Amino acid sequence: MKGWRILAGLMAAAYGVLSYGLSATLAATAYKDVPAAHWAFDAINTVSDKGLIVGDASGNFRPEALIDKFETAKILAKSAGYKYTNLTKEEQTYYNRAYDKNKPLLTEFQKSFNKWNTTADHEIAFLLEKEILTADDLNQFVVNDTNGVQQLRALSRQEAAVFLVKLMGKKNDALKISSGYVDFEDDDSITPEFKPYIYYLKSLQIISGETSSQFIPNGAVTRASMAILLTKSLEAMKPSGVDSGAVIPVSIANPSVSKVESVSGMIDKLYPILNGIQILTDDKKMLYQVPPVGHIEVDGYLKTFSDLREGMLLSGVLLNNELVNLAAQSVPAAPEVTPAPSMTALTGLVDSIQPDTSGVTIQILTCEWNGEAMLEVKSFLLAPESKIMQSGKAIAFSDIVKGSAVTAEVSGGLCYSLELTEKSWEIQNGVLLNKKMIADVMTLIIQDHSGVSYALRLTDETVVSRKETGKVNWDDLRAGDSVSAVCEYDRLIAVDAAGVKSTQDGVILEVHVAADQQAIVMQTTEGAVKRYALMPETVDVYSVRVGMKVRLNLESQEVRTLTVLENAVAPSFFTGVIESMQTGSLYLRSGSVDPKEIFLDDATVFIDSGSGGAVKPEQLATGMKVYVILPDAGKRASHVTILS
Repeated sequence: MKGWRILAGLMAAAYGVLSYGLSATLAATAYKDVPAAHWAFDAINTVSDKGLIVGDASGNFRPEALIDKFETAKILAKSAGYKYTNLTKEEQTYYNRAYDKNKPLLTEFQKSFNKWNTTADHEIAFLLEKEILTADDLNQFVVNDTNGVQQLRALSRQEAAVFLVKLMGKKNDALKISSGYVDFEDDDSITPEFKPYIYYLKSLQIISGETSSQFIPNGAVTRASMAILLTKSLEAMKPSGVDSGAVIPVSIANPSVSKVESVSGMIDKLYPILNGIQILTDDKKMLYQVPPVGHIEVDGYLKTFSDLREGMLLSGVLLNNELVNLAAQSVPAAPEVTPAPSMTALTGLVDSIQPDTSGVTIQILTCEWNGEAMLEVKSFLLAPESKIMQSGKAIAFSDIVKGSAVTAEVSGGLCYSLELTEKSWEIQNGVLLNKKMIADVMTLIIQDHSGVSYALRLTDETVVSRKETGKVNWDDLRAGDSVSAVCEYDRLIAVDAAGVKSTQDGVILEVHVAADQQAIVMQTTEGAVKRYALMPETVDVYSVRVGMKVRLNLESQEVRTLTVLENAVAPSFFTGVIESMQTGSLYLRSGSVDPKEIFLDDATVFIDSGSGGAVKPEQLATGMKVYVILPDAGKRASHVTILS
């Protein structure tokens, strides 16, 4: 076999190879902001010495800074063996192949997100090839905040668990663990498909609850926390309990003495971080290391360590117990079926169809409601095998019409199927969420009975009516009205609304003034947090203050009149990001000013703006953006609302 011809050259090169991956840890790095007493001191210096997570040029590690997904990708890639210098020809070929294969997908994400960090693309492609990342994971690298502004997304605790288990190569082991394995109080808040990974790391004592009884799956991961998790995970990857007789490779202490042997058997286990291979020979298991200059062939083709698989037959040459040349052979097996990509259902209106250098791109206008309409155009490249259906029949790409209501099955930046409504379609038992001017056209945001929201345009021909009064103008419609609508593509042909009058008492938490709508957020006397639109012709928004106790006369969810019941001492309020927490207080940072200390007590109410419900103080985490009401204009908070 041609691989043996270069053995003499490999032997000569091997004399200069140090013990790869097993060398002694360098002297602990001293960071100005990581004192010896820091809780993560040892882990920080371990990952720093290995070059996995390092500090900045000023000598700081920034242990409490949050890690975004792009930084996570670079850390995971380096931990999985990704190199930047001294690449072999085989390694460079593997990296180029991974990038070229995934470049179309990465390009789609670059188009969709202006904050996409292209400097991590090669590492992301490497991780996709290693199956540590999936295309669906990339959807969470950049997200829109409550104002529709793109932001880099911090790594969450449950996401970190998934990535670390895949890095360890233990995905299949984790998926064997049944639910209920860990007794976290907030187990129900953990994303179901993430649970096996969390349970697996818990069983290895790599993770524990953020508190004594809660895991807080969506809590953001700091650089110090990642150092701890990564160190423990890498430690767990080291071969332990290897059968007696296993040989741990060592550096060549005396290059003038060389021991050359041959070995053959079956690959029993692979240890990627160590470049180690455990070989089953007869009735013994022997562990060897492949040095960086090692020559690897699989089925007669030049390959890299990542192409080896457990169960392959192997023969090789040992130089001083290092496997410097090996040839592996795949064991014939039944053809593997490529798993179908994990799909996400997306509903909206066709915004445009346009040709792309790699195919046809469809843009879908989606609408989400979190108290106000968040409109976003999402682009997807139509997969070659994508299905376009209407009324149960297949149609051509050319039959897709702008403005059509559509349900799409998407994965990453690809669209695999489209189901279009007919030209004329209806919404029954819907709710009017908002009235909004979009491109100088009055648009109604209507949510159907299944919870899907649409942005639908009014025209001069639209027939608007109320069950109470008959035909009316569009400005007689109220947010919160029950509506039925007849649509032609994205245009409203007819809207029939019905509302109800009621009263509601509560305390004003927020006042929102926008060009198309004015609104207040109020905590009701029942404890719920609700958003109500104001009728500008009847309520002077500039006379409304945070902290007022008021009574609202409502038409559906719009305020017809507002009566002040009690105007207490004018409160102050503060919006900031939680930089650190202590028992009974928070430190919030806003802009470049020094952190502001906010005191908490048993009377402080904690609210999740997403659900509008009360939450426990334990659900706060560093990195969260919060809105704080200080009723006495001091530092004691009466309400803490989680914004993001």
